Amino acid sequence: MSHLLEEPTAVVVVGDGAGSGAASALTGGAATAVVHRSSVDAAVATLEERDDVGCVVLTGEPGERAADGCRRIRAADRDLPVVVLTEVEPDAAAAVADVEHCRLLPRSVSPTRLREVVDAALADYEERRDRAANSSILETLLSESNISIYAKDDQARVVRMADVEYGPDPDDVRGKTDLEVWSDETPEMARQTYDDDLDVVESGEPVYEQRERFDQGGYTHWSETTKVPWRDEDGEVQGLVGVSRDVTEDMERAEELRERRQLIEQFASYVSHDLKTPLQVASGSLRLARETGDGDAFRKVGDALERMEETIDDLSELARRRAETGTTEEIREALPDRDPDETIETPRLGELVEDVWDVTGADEATLEVSVPPAATITADPETIRPLLENLLKNAVAHAGPDVTVRVGLTDRSGFYVADDGPGIPEDERDRVVEEGYTTAEDGTGMGLTIVSEVAAENGWTLALADSRAGGARVEINDCKIVADRLDAARPDRSVDLIDDQTVGDAGVAGAAERVETVDRWIVTGGGENIWGQTNEFHFLYGRATPPVRLQARIRDLDAVDEYSKTGLMIRGGLDEDAPFGFVGQTAEHGTELAWRESADGRTRTEQFEEPESAYEWYRIECVDGAVTCSVSPDGDEWTALDQRSLPFDDEVYAGLAVCSHDGQTHSVAEFEGVSAYELEEE
Repeated sequence: MSHLLEEPTAVVVVGDGAGSGAASALTGGAATAVVHRSSVDAAVATLEERDDVGCVVLTGEPGERAADGCRRIRAADRDLPVVVLTEVEPDAAAAVADVEHCRLLPRSVSPTRLREVVDAALADYEERRDRAANSSILETLLSESNISIYAKDDQARVVRMADVEYGPDPDDVRGKTDLEVWSDETPEMARQTYDDDLDVVESGEPVYEQRERFDQGGYTHWSETTKVPWRDEDGEVQGLVGVSRDVTEDMERAEELRERRQLIEQFASYVSHDLKTPLQVASGSLRLARETGDGDAFRKVGDALERMEETIDDLSELARRRAETGTTEEIREALPDRDPDETIETPRLGELVEDVWDVTGADEATLEVSVPPAATITADPETIRPLLENLLKNAVAHAGPDVTVRVGLTDRSGFYVADDGPGIPEDERDRVVEEGYTTAEDGTGMGLTIVSEVAAENGWTLALADSRAGGARVEINDCKIVADRLDAARPDRSVDLIDDQTVGDAGVAGAAERVETVDRWIVTGGGENIWGQTNEFHFLYGRATPPVRLQARIRDLDAVDEYSKTGLMIRGGLDEDAPFGFVGQTAEHGTELAWRESADGRTRTEQFEEPESAYEWYRIECVDGAVTCSVSPDGDEWTALDQRSLPFDDEVYAGLAVCSHDGQTHSVAEFEGVSAYELEEE
């Protein structure tokens, strides 16, 4: 479209020879060049070569031939004006009048009049050409740019709107205000943008780069909007033109940077707080050792120094993981890689408590641990140790040096730390987790703040209550704790996996096939997800009476999505809303646990993000309604990840599940070493 860079001030004169009187009549007018051509064909060729032609003067042709010449020129440029000089007859006038932008003048027209008509035609053509170009540019922006551009009238109703991804259909919103379009989904945002539209129209004042927030579908979105008055030729405001840009990523990045600055400040506070006790122990024991030469005092110095080193490592790892969570890809790439051989940590809870108590507890204080010796918690030691240390330290600090501290399990997949001190007044329980809150003269107010933050980062819940002794009881619930084990159970009766069906509206039907020659199962399944209220997958199963155990190696998963999943499941029924437990693997996010703990509840999931090669074997077992999920690298050494009590009846459904995470496409899983059997407890 280079012709837009040239002013259309040249005129092509067709016919009458090189010395045409029509050509000479144009001298001194708006035309800057006059080009003579002997035929319409030659004129059309000139139009293809030159970008500065703004009018054609066609001379000497009779009526119908003149009209035909106009049509041929208009075919080359539909907006180019043509002035016809011929004998004015009714038929000629009618024929030329049928062709748009063609004007008929008598051959005897005066040079002055001819010049005026051509000058007007040149001006009209330039205006028409620019208007058409502007319209085309606008149409391209609206339809192709994926930029949210819109125009609204003086009542804030949409006149034109770009067709952008995830936006409404422009035809559906035409003639509607934001209140009418968005009130059901984002009513507060709809009201605010509508009021802003009216302000721009009524005041005539533009709004530049205004940040707007709206929440939709559980997510927060931000846009940056500029709105300017839309004025007519007389300068009167007839509406507005706006451009909105999604700046959600910019806002999230700013929030990440703010959180990282806060993290640095908190890390310094945490280190100072958590090193205080072992430093005091080390200082006091060193002084005693120097005075008495007591070897036990030297041992306490060594233990305290070792605990200080562990504290620094724990808090550094905690800070690193907090920095990883929710950051942009650029920040994440700047962080050091984790050990590629990293596996899921499941330390024994009781041993962790006693290890921390060795340094935290006062000499006069008593610790009672009511946790089964084999009970484990699925959490990295560097995550759980700072939490335990601050819970135990708080108990000693607030209940006195001769306090009795009790640690046990809750009935909500968690544990508690309770003391026999004065307790926490009920009206202060919401405040004690706030940073800086303390009742001690030399306290920092960091203890329960650290506990609260560690719990929140791991998806655990913190609850405060009175202990049986009248003191404080702090509960950490919704953890992944395994208390009871079936290590001594023996297989009793095998469970045949003989039925399969698609659960929920999976979009595409699944299938299951056993390959006898290699003792493998091939299970195919679709479905959007197994999460929240969505339970769509294909299930190969057998009926069993607990206690029951199912284990298998997931040999391969042909995935169609990063969250495609397959694994082992025990359900209370085949209905979509039946309670169940699940353990298996995802395509790109490692091992996944899934629980639906009641028919009217929601499915909760967690992915562990461990390296792909960490585990291939999976196990799920049910005893007295308690379902335990485990993983293994080789099928011999098993790591139990979680245990939940589910409302099962006497019969359960145990089997293999596949969900593609795509309602229109299958994923295919290959299992081997599949064994399912009812257990005989010893």
